[in-house]
Amino acid sequence: MDYFHQLMDEIDGFVFSGWDFSYMTDTGRMQEFPFKWNYFNKVKPYLSKIERLLGLGTGGGERLSKFRPLPRETYATEGYKPNVSIAK
Repeated sequence: MDYFHQLMDEIDGFVFSGWDFSYMTDTGRMQEFPFKWNYFNKVKPYLSKIERLLGLGTGGGERLSKFRPLPRETYATEGYKPNVSIAK
C-alpha cells in the first residue's frame, strides 16, 4: 500500500466534528500558528451595528456562537454534512 492510501485509511478511523482538528495537530502533521490579527476582534465591533449576519463554512458553529448577542437574522452555511446538525 502506498503512503497516500495508508494516510487515507488512517484518517477514516478518526472521528471529528466542527473545527476540531486535533486528530491532525496532535500528531504534528498540521500546525496552527496565530495570525497577527484576531478574527473575533475584527468582527465584534460591527455586531451592534448590523441587522443580519452570514457565516460561511461555519463548521460546527463554535466560532459563530461566540458572537453574542447575534443579530436576529443570523444565517450560516456548511458544506460538510456531519457538521450541519452540530451547527444548528
